[in-house]
Amino acid sequence: MNSLKQALTQLSLVTSLLLATLTVAPSVAHSADNELNVRFAPLSLLVGWLNVDLDVRVNDQWTLGPTIGLWRANIEDNYFVGDKYQLKRNAVGVRANWSQSGSFQTGFYVSPIVQFVRAEVSGVSKSTGNDITASASGITITGIAGYQWFWDTFNLSVGGGLILGAQSSDVSVQDGPSSYKVASSGRGTGVAFDFMLGWTF
Repeated sequence: MNSLKQALTQLSLVTSLLLATLTVAPSVAHSADNELNVRFAPLSLLVGWLNVDLDVRVNDQWTLGPTIGLWRANIEDNYFVGDKYQLKRNAVGVRANWSQSGSFQTGFYVSPIVQFVRAEVSGVSKSTGNDITASASGITITGIAGYQWFWDTFNLSVGGGLILGAQSSDVSVQDGPSSYKVASSGRGTGVAFDFMLGWTF
């Protein structure tokens, strides 16, 4: 409970700081001459999720580049030794950005994203003492729309959209010496939130 309160407090402070920055900024400088933008999602770090994008200018309105996501977390569960198991999630893909006002300039944006995602949970069973690992992987397609602000080199983007699992994915389970597959998790959809800080070069 204390960790949740700390996370909410940090979230509140970061949000307040960013809103204050937006309201007191006297002018917005465009980054028309820059070719690269490196961005990360600061709020995701509160839950252990690292998300980094590299945007490369393709033309006046489009950028294209790799996106990488890494997540490590310990989840409480009484079934496992230590009353927890480890969750790992890796994602790698390509993100494009179309900017209404031009690449690396303040204005509305739309971002299609395609990623290969692999998730794994692992822990030691209390009842059998076996190492248990379950994993699944698949392709996701995300569509995001939002608004971005560019100053001299610093930038901020806020948006939202939808995530679609592009294919069904069976879950592979390794329970000690035994291995088997669990029923397909199917294609799923979810909500995407885009809150990124970046620096242009």
